[in-house]
Amino acid sequence: MTSCDKNLMKFIPIQLAAIETHLLNKKIDFYLFHDGSESVEVNKLKAIAYKNITFHDIVVKDTQLYEGIAKRGGDWCGAAYYSLCAHQYLPAKMDRILYIDAGDVLIVDDIDEYYFADFEGKSLIATSIAFKSKDDKPALFTRDDLFVKPYLDRIARGIFNSGSYVINLNKMRKIQYTLKDYNHWAELIYESCGRPQQAFFGDQGFLSLVFVDDVKFFTHSQEFDLFYMPYNFGLWYFDKCPKKLDYKPAIIHFIGDRIFKPWKGKYQTFLKNIQTQDDLHDFNELQPEQIEYYKIWYKYALTEEEVI
Repeated sequence: MTSCDKNLMKFIPIQLAAIETHLLNKKIDFYLFHDGSESVEVNKLKAIAYKNITFHDIVVKDTQLYEGIAKRGGDWCGAAYYSLCAHQYLPAKMDRILYIDAGDVLIVDDIDEYYFADFEGKSLIATSIAFKSKDDKPALFTRDDLFVKPYLDRIARGIFNSGSYVINLNKMRKIQYTLKDYNHWAELIYESCGRPQQAFFGDQGFLSLVFVDDVKFFTHSQEFDLFYMPYNFGLWYFDKCPKKLDYKPAIIHFIGDRIFKPWKGKYQTFLKNIQTQDDLHDFNELQPEQIEYYKIWYKYALTEEEVI
């Protein structure tokens, strides 16, 4: 599933084309959560024929409450938070769903070990981006850390990256958090932080605060390794990590201090239905390893431009 407003909807066919190619042997149900105001764009998505993808759209109610959460979390719109109540909209027979950010996330390989991983009783499976130090060793954050100011600030920034995560729908139905609960907590966080302009870092900060010790971090061992992120691979890796990548990323996330979104690249062909001339970037701004993933995105963008 993904969720977005009109601004990012034109990039979803590119994501779906990559899913169709790399998960060709799977039957995919893809859900788009939206507010119902972009009927023309949604109808275009419904009209696209894929070999193995069934497209569903979900119109979300009470969008003003999502906007209420969003206004405490920075520049993200309310649609970024639609996954909070996904369990209330999706079929009761579904036990899990993979959320991906609209636009800047691309699936480029098999995801079975991630998608079908044991939740171990947790509400989410995600890729970690922060740990605390305990006895000079890295340790997971707990709910008690919400009452320790330095830890609270770190958790509010995000302890996992929200570009890709798996939701335990069965557990979420049992917990029965409501949208009013989430909105109330957003206001409490806002008040407890002294009413700053931004109380948390978007949806990943809010999710981290709510589910702080209810997240299973996907890793290859018991070690705390912030550079192991095959299912939410931030392209910042090639700027900050000196070691050669020893695994194959399956879910690419176009994020990083020096990373621009894939639709802002100066490709061989200008994608008139996808790009705007403003703020296009040269690829010499990137590392060679990063450029390879932009080429993958561009390949699918070329095939999908005419249907967007």
